[in-house]
Amino acid sequence: MVEKNVLAQENPRAMELKSITVGSGRDAIASGIVGTAIFNSRDGKLYGDFTVQAQQSWLTMGRNFGTKTKATIGGTIGYFQGAPFVGPYVFVTRPIAPKISKISVSGLYWPAVFAWEPSEWKNDGVKNPEPLAIGNFGMVSIGTDRVRLTYALLDFMDDPFNRLPGISISAPYAKKMVFNANATWNTVGEEWMFYMGMTWSR
Repeated sequence: MVEKNVLAQENPRAMELKSITVGSGRDAIASGIVGTAIFNSRDGKLYGDFTVQAQQSWLTMGRNFGTKTKATIGGTIGYFQGAPFVGPYVFVTRPIAPKISKISVSGLYWPAVFAWEPSEWKNDGVKNPEPLAIGNFGMVSIGTDRVRLTYALLDFMDDPFNRLPGISISAPYAKKMVFNANATWNTVGEEWMFYMGMTWSR
């Protein structure tokens, strides 16, 4: 009886660690060594993400909606190359023919407004064509938990508009551990970008 009463008094919105990912490489938003901690509330209604990289870090807080079509809507604060930023975060996913397959389609839109240009852009001698220092990032993907095809769009400061198609894979490695890897084609740079990491989940 005492144990039940204690559990009943626990806050269902309290955040709990869901997974930790550590990796290295490059993709549409990652560069160098990357560490990410994902959190969910006990009732599953809140979402959190804290990511650390060499030149940037951010904290995302959002609310989860839906059952079949799922959405996470929230906001992000962080910094990149000495420039703080803030922006909304919207992620939507929906299964395709769930009774006969595990395929789903997902979409992410994650713009950011910076207090000023990050150092590399601030000192590149090119005036930002927009009145605000803005970075726009969007991505759609289709596939399963193991293999996904991705297509990202990046419009960042005065950089040329970049299209970033890619593929990602996930595979069990050990108990509670999953190996992750992806390859992304940088259209502007005309080069492949590669990332590898490992995820521990509760």
